[in-house]
Amino acid sequence: MKKLLKNVFLISSMIMLLNTCDSSTEPVPSQIIYPTVLTPIGRAKADSIQNSIRTNEFFSYIDEYGLFSFSGTLSRGNSNITDKDAAVKLAKDALLKYSAYSNVTDTSKLELKEATNVDPSPLNHTGWVVIFKNQKYNGIEVLNTEIIVLVNDQVRQICGHHFKEISIPDSGTVPKDKLEEILVGKKFEIMCWTKIEITITSGMILKNKIAQNVIWSEVNDCIELRVAWYVPISSTIDGNIDWNVWLDILSGEVLFYSLTFIC
Repeated sequence: MKKLLKNVFLISSMIMLLNTCDSSTEPVPSQIIYPTVLTPIGRAKADSIQNSIRTNEFFSYIDEYGLFSFSGTLSRGNSNITDKDAAVKLAKDALLKYSAYSNVTDTSKLELKEATNVDPSPLNHTGWVVIFKNQKYNGIEVLNTEIIVLVNDQVRQICGHHFKEISIPDSGTVPKDKLEEILVGKKFEIMCWTKIEITITSGMILKNKIAQNVIWSEVNDCIELRVAWYVPISSTIDGNIDWNVWLDILSGEVLFYSLTFIC
């Protein structure tokens, strides 16, 4: 179970730098409202929703945005289900039933990452852990949107959600071939066991692995979703990725950077 949690929240735990909503870089004008912003519904309303859907068999946490999130514990139990496909179907049916809080309206778009009833802990639970991969919106991966569904003889808990609407800029974007010019010479540093720092050179940028992601974070009491260029960095001759950098697709500002391992 620890491994499962590590995988789902790896991106969140790796991020070491977060800018606020205010940017010192003047954005390029766009015809859409960008970035996408979600405002909270408030804890009282979230609690009301949570209490209305909870039963003795179903336990899930509703966050302040009215969406399924991780409450800090996974309520795994036992199951008489032996067929993986049956467990996955129950998980998908529940995500549709509670689509207002999962933002899943079409299960054909869900990509299964893992479905297992093996429990490595001494408790030896037989309940199923069904994990769906990150959401793809208009073909762009939305980071940190894996969904975990715990299935006993019925669905017990849902953790995580997708997003309903995301603004994707279609004009005024930073071209891919401009990224090297932006990054070369930049210095990044992170405190790990000791201070780790790197100054980007052209040869460190793995140009054939550059991609677009949607990244989201809580900023100034709201959720911001931004489209970003993901640029992997290698400081070794074997070409292994050891740094990750995300730049806003409109302004070119560095939104996040991280190591590929957890300190």
